[in-house]
Amino acid sequence: MLRNPRKHRYPMFAGQRVHAAGAIVELVKRKPVRVVQMSFDVLTFDRDGYFDTEVFDRHQFSRFAGPGSTTEITSGVLDARNRFADRGGRWAPSKSLMRALREALLGHTKVPRI
Repeated sequence: MLRNPRKHRYPMFAGQRVHAAGAIVELVKRKPVRVVQMSFDVLTFDRDGYFDTEVFDRHQFSRFAGPGSTTEITSGVLDARNRFADRGGRWAPSKSLMRALREALLGHTKVPRI
């Protein structure tokens, strides 16, 4: 989806911003044993249901520019566009959702697939 968004169309997400969770899970003998890292992004889809990579890239770039990344414009005004773009591309799950995600990632709960 990231490399070639035009090959992956999701009409159910057309025109929406969708919360997405990514995870790195440690496996032992092909069985999940530990959640190593999780990330929570907001994905934007165009009106036809294709993933908008430009918006995603802008959010990712702003994350690496740093949350405190501001520059002063000559008029004495701070340019905080990166800070706001970063906030627009992330979300934080509730404790109960985090618990449910971990349970699913470790194979303790069955989950529907898209």
